[in-house]
Parts: sequence; structure tokens; C-alpha cells
Amino acid sequence: MAYPWVAGQKVADGIWKAVVPFNKHFNETGLYYNDVWVDGTYFGGSQTVVRRNTVRIPEKVSLKDGSYDIIVEGIPENINKLTFYTWTEANGQDDLRQSGGQKLDSNTWKITIPFNEHNNETGVYITHIYTIDSYGNSTGIGVSTMAASFVQAPTEANLLDNSYEVYAYGISKEAINVTFPTWTEHNGNDDLAYPWVAGQKVADGIWKAVVPFNKHFNETGLYYNDVWVDGTYFGGSQTVVRRNTVRIPEKVSLKDGSYDIIVEGIPENINKLTFYTWTEANGQDDLRQSGGQKLDSNTWKITIPFNEHNNEAGVYTTHIYTIDSFGNSTGIGVQTTAY
Repeated sequence: MAYPWVAGQKVADGIWKAVVPFNKHFNETGLYYNDVWVDGTYFGGSQTVVRRNTVRIPEKVSLKDGSYDIIVEGIPENINKLTFYTWTEANGQDDLRQSGGQKLDSNTWKITIPFNEHNNETGVYITHIYTIDSYGNSTGIGVSTMAASFVQAPTEANLLDNSYEVYAYGISKEAINVTFPTWTEHNGNDDLAYPWVAGQKVADGIWKAVVPFNKHFNETGLYYNDVWVDGTYFGGSQTVVRRNTVRIPEKVSLKDGSYDIIVEGIPENINKLTFYTWTEANGQDDLRQSGGQKLDSNTWKITIPFNEHNNEAGVYTTHIYTIDSFGNSTGIGVQTTAY
């Protein structure tokens, strides 16, 4: 309680008022007692319950999401500006950022906190929220969340994807040597490359590597994706690689003139498939190459005419190849028998 007591302001004959700023009361919540004294005589009083505004912030956040939101409720309409100060616990306030936020409705405000403005650091993220009223009084409240490191890789992939990317989030910006050892469950570590694959820095705190299947014998099954930072294990993830679904008849009749091969599960970023087809008779004297036809975003088709293969009976072999944006190529083979 302030001494001397707060002087009232005369509004009109018979009416006086005073302003109670929370910052003069240590920004405390709970019950406030409001007494009025007139010329040394008690006049009357009232009580006010002050509550902390509802602030919605996730308890934990993942760096892979790129950002998180803070929602502040219960802001009076006469407040037309909120100021948000955000920093991470790591390295003090070297990454302090100020933002004005966005007014969602008459009483609700929002701020989006991008991790890249804070070096994609892991650990505690702190935000202080301040308002200023029409009398110039300012009050602030603080909230925090925890950002964890994360290794992101697809849980599933198809062999004709050719490769997949592994991202590591939350790596120290002082890191020098970030490596991505990868191997398959099949035959132990026989496909583990030495030295381990060097990562590529995407931004402060984020590194990535590409895992091409042709460096792992185009094996299907479980792939282990580890990340090491300057000789220390950082984290890992797993990816299951499956063979694409290829629909081809088990047997075909030469009298039909041709047959179709349908390939499913091709990613949208693959814009070319190459089909090589030949018969078992006389080696590859009838080898033909075709680009196929894209049926939809993930499905391709090739028609194999028998007259391009001397209308031969027996085994017809087709190898299907794709090339990804990194130049990696993978192929799978299928067969049918013509009679």
C-alpha cells in the first residue's frame, strides 16, 4: 500500500475517481481492496479480483514445425497494442526479438514465434507480453515453452523414390562436423558408408542429408538414420522402404497384341520414368526404351507391343528406372510370360 495514499481526481460535483495500476502492486493477482477516505474520514470501499490473462501456449514444441503460436485472451478493447519479447534460455538474450502480434478479435491477440529467428535452438523459449493502458501504465506477464531437438525422416518410402532426406533440428550453431550414418537392417552394417555421410547445413540449427537407395544396394526394409554432431550421438529415426506396387499380368497371349504395366507410388516430384523391355530369347537383340504415360500424380503406365519384340513367345523382362532431383537413379524389374 502506497504512502501517502493515492490522491483522487474530481470528475464532477460529487464524483471523484482514482486509477489503480497493477505495477504499483507488484503485478499481483487475487483480491484488491479499494477504500475511499474523505478529509480523514472513511467513506466506503469495494473489492476487485484480478486474474492472470489466459495465455495459450503449447507445453512442448518441435523444431520441425518451424514455429509455434501464443494466444492471449481477455485483452480489453481499449488496449490497441501488445508487445511480445521472445528469447531462448540458451546464451542469454542474444536472440531477443520484439513483435507487435496480431489482433484476432476484440479481446484476443496472437503471436507466431518462428524458430529461425532464434537460431533454431533447443531448450526453453521465453515470451514476455506487455500492454500499455490509456494512462501510460504498463504491465507484463511471462510464459515459456520447451523446444526439443528432433531428427526427421519419412516413416515410409518407395524404392522408386530413389532417395529420401533426413533433417536434424536443434543442432548448435557452433557445430562443425555433422554426419548422417545410415544403414539397413538387412545383412547388418554391410551398406554403412565410411566415412559417414557429411551433412549439409540448411540454416542455423538445421542440417540435412540425402539417403540414396542405390548406395544401399537398393534394399527394401528398415533403414536406420543416425545423426552425430562433432563426434557425439545426436539422435536418430527409422524409415521403412518398400518396393513399389507394379501391376503386370502373370501370363499374356500374343494374340492380344500387347500388354500393360502399371506402376504405383511414384512421388509427384518424379516427372520421368524410363522402361527398358526385352525378351529372354536371343539376349537383348530386341531391347526397347520407352518413357511411359503418367496416369495421375502417383501412377504411370507402359504398353508393351509384341510386334516390337518379334512377337516372340517366352519371358518378357522390363526394368523401370527413375531419377530424382539429386541425380540418384533406382530401378526395379518385372517379368511376364507370353504364349
